[in-house]
Amino acid sequence: MEKISNDRKNISRYILALILIGVGVNLFLIGNFGSDPLTVLQDGMHISFNISVGTASILYNSLIIIIAFFINRKNLRMGTIIYSLIIGFFIDFFAWIIPSSQLLIVRIIYYSFGQIFISLGFAFLIKCGLGMTAIDIVLFEFEKKININYKYLRSFIDVIYVVLGYLLGGILGIGTMISALSTGFLINIFIKKKEKINLQNG
Repeated sequence: MEKISNDRKNISRYILALILIGVGVNLFLIGNFGSDPLTVLQDGMHISFNISVGTASILYNSLIIIIAFFINRKNLRMGTIIYSLIIGFFIDFFAWIIPSSQLLIVRIIYYSFGQIFISLGFAFLIKCGLGMTAIDIVLFEFEKKININYKYLRSFIDVIYVVLGYLLGGILGIGTMISALSTGFLINIFIKKKEKINLQNG
């Protein structure tokens, strides 16, 4: 009974993570201070290849899954594959329903919540046990092999996303730089916070 309850909680967290990431990506785009690094890359793909940001997300995730399969296949779970195939639809769906605004204060709020939602969403994916993102599978494997903390690896890969996205035509801004330097640290904070809560409840 306890296992069923835990499975339900993990599935709920997994769905919440998809919603948070889908909303967060669009809040970044609407805020227009510069998207998070991965969205800069996907925005560049959207511009260069004339596809939606959601479709660009699916293509990117499919490629990273292939890389994860060869680097750390033991941690490649069904949840990772499901995430890769459907997160693009969540992104495109919320693009329809989140209202845009030109007011500076609203854009600042959008950007701030976008950063929090995306970081929290990735933290949920990592900890819910159904399968983290493919890039996190790769990064955690590198963390073990080269003994560099995840948060630094995440920041490094975010910089690569920004450079590639810019070369493809993605829009940069001050928000992109802030996100590139802070997303890994925020994910790490949210993971530790969740572990602390679990210990207190246990």
